[in-house]
Amino acid sequence: MRNFPDSSELAASRGLSASELPGRGLGFDAGAHLHLFKWKAITFGVGGQLTIGQAHLDASETAGVRAVTERLTSLSSDLSLNFGDGEGWS
Repeated sequence: MRNFPDSSELAASRGLSASELPGRGLGFDAGAHLHLFKWKAITFGVGGQLTIGQAHLDASETAGVRAVTERLTSLSSDLSLNFGDGEGWS
């Protein structure tokens, strides 16, 4: 679950009222990590993470709101240095 902001400043920057912002929506988060090689007590790794979220508010003639959809997409990469032996990492 992703909680999108509902501030009046954000709504005004998009020509909306705060009540037209959708608020909470569903999302997905996935990541992967690969340890490439070990040098002495250090294991080097690379990885990445993908996050997707979306919230939607349907239009309502009686409430005077327009249909609005908010989306969040984030893709990030990681470089890791893992210290320790096979029985524990720090």
